[in-house]
This record gives sequence, C-alpha cells and structure tokens, in this order.
Amino acid sequence: MHLRSIPRHQGWMWRTWHSVRWYRQVLLAMMIGSAAAVLCYRFRTLPMYFPGPGDFNWALDTATALLQGRDPYDFEPSSLKVPYPLPVALFGLPFVTLPKPLAAALFFGGSSGLLAYGILRAGDVWRLSVFASFPYLYALMFAQWSPLIAAAWFFPLLAPLLVLIKPNIALPVAINRVTWRGIALAGSVLAASLIIYPSWPRRWLEMTGEYQQMIALLTLPFGPLLALALLRWRQERVRLFLAIVGFAIPRRV
Repeated sequence: MHLRSIPRHQGWMWRTWHSVRWYRQVLLAMMIGSAAAVLCYRFRTLPMYFPGPGDFNWALDTATALLQGRDPYDFEPSSLKVPYPLPVALFGLPFVTLPKPLAAALFFGGSSGLLAYGILRAGDVWRLSVFASFPYLYALMFAQWSPLIAAAWFFPLLAPLLVLIKPNIALPVAINRVTWRGIALAGSVLAASLIIYPSWPRRWLEMTGEYQQMIALLTLPFGPLLALALLRWRQERVRLFLAIVGFAIPRRV
C-alpha cells in the first residue's frame, strides 16, 4: 500500500512502526556483529589456532606493502601461501594500524552484522540460524570472507567488488545479483588497482599455479546428480546452487 493512500493518523502509526522495526533490526544486527567480533578475536588469539588475522591476513599485508612502497607479490609462493588479487588491499586499509587479531575480528564482526541486517531486512528471520551452523563457526575461527560474500546477496552493490577479491566464491553470487552500480564500483576499484600496479593480474595468476580446479558438477560418481536441480531452474536459490556447483573451485594440489 502506498503511504499517500493511508489516512493521516494511520500513516503516522505506519511510519512509527516502520521506524521502530528498522531500529530493532539494526540493534539486533549490531549485537550479532559484536558477538561475532568478540568470539573471532578470542579464536585469533588462542595458541592452538595460530594467533593472527587468519584469512584476513592478505588484506592487511597487501595494504601495508602498498603503503610502504613494497611489492606485495615479492615472495616465494607455495600451496600454503597463495596471494589474493591486489584489490583486497581496499579492505585492509582501514585496519592496518590495529593489531592483526583485532583487525580480523572487527572485519569479521562487521561482515556478520551486515549479513544479519540483510537477513532481517528481507524478513527471513529463520535464516539467522546460519549463525549457529558449522560453516559459519569455522569461518569465525579463521576470520574468513564467506559472511561478507553471503551479505552481498542482500546488498548487490558489493557482489561485483567481491569478485575482485574472491572470484571463485563470489562469482556465483554476483551473476545472480548483478547491478550497474555494482559493476561501476568494481570497475573503478579495478582501474585504480591497475594504475597503482599495472602488472598485478599477471603476477597474481602466475603465483596461483599450484592450485588445481575442481568442478563439483563433474565429479564422479555423484556430481552429475546435482544437475537434477535444473528441474527447478526457475527458482532463484536453485540458480545460485547451480552456479556454485558449476564453477571451478581451486584447491591445493
């Protein structure tokens, strides 16, 4: 119903209810994000989990190297030390002055809060159960990017940008959530990165050589059965699923 078609007294009530609802969503999202940040920091400072920023390390190291005028790709790559694309520095820049575990915790908490707000704004409160799932808890322990990529489903502006950071994971989300504003933002960041370091795409691709590709849809014996999802291809979540299992996922040799 359009607001203009609502009587004045009822319109005031509707606006008040909508405002209260928004504040409740923001408050709950902030609570979830804060709890995630605290827990992530705890894990990132435990000796058994190799203290440090976890998967957020590349964002911090790349940003630091650029600020210091060093080549962020000046090291010997290995199956355990494969760099991210240069635009990852954009996410590390706001945190470079902080202790690394704290920087990772704030990044992960912010990502979790954004995901929670996206879920609440969409009205799918039951989806908050994702924060109790093992994949999320694993991502929390190692300060991974998956909550931010999941949040891009609700905030499409982020999706193309995250393809520049984690192309193998973010691309299935981006092709289902592509917008011109998102493309423009990602294009601007990519152009800026090429101005700063014109040859970084070649350097990065050379240093990912120890990874091999795996396409879940083509794995035997059960991979082809995933194609049965095509029977429900009109559903948005099915198209996302098919994009995920149909793209090549890098794994260590």
